[in-house]
Amino acid sequence: MIYIYSIELQSNRNKFLMKYISDALNFAFKKKLFTINDLYTKKEQDIVTILKSNISSWQTFTSSNKVTRTDNIPKQYHIHIETKKRTVTPLLLQDNQIIRLNEISSFKPIYNKIKNYNDKKYAYIKDIYEI
Repeated sequence: MIYIYSIELQSNRNKFLMKYISDALNFAFKKKLFTINDLYTKKEQDIVTILKSNISSWQTFTSSNKVTRTDNIPKQYHIHIETKKRTVTPLLLQDNQIIRLNEISSFKPIYNKIKNYNDKKYAYIKDIYEI
């Protein structure tokens, strides 16, 4: 479970979803479809309705079930975000000694997989060319 969650947070799929939504909100804000205050006062569904009505790629985004990852620059709307990796290695009490989780031999292989994970350079959804 720890491995799956850690990898998902580093994945381009996660980064793509966050970036697309951020860009869609930014686009709608610049078109004056809502105000910053609306983000605090309107219901989420109201904001989604605005996005659905005004962003041509929104339906494709919400109905897509695959984010493609590649090392080649795609022609579609895509992301390329390199982030700093952070790993949390909690302290544990084992046999009256305080040790880090990554020092436990059964966890070392999992920790090394997380630490060495690298996703592809780019991510995109096939039919989205712009926001």
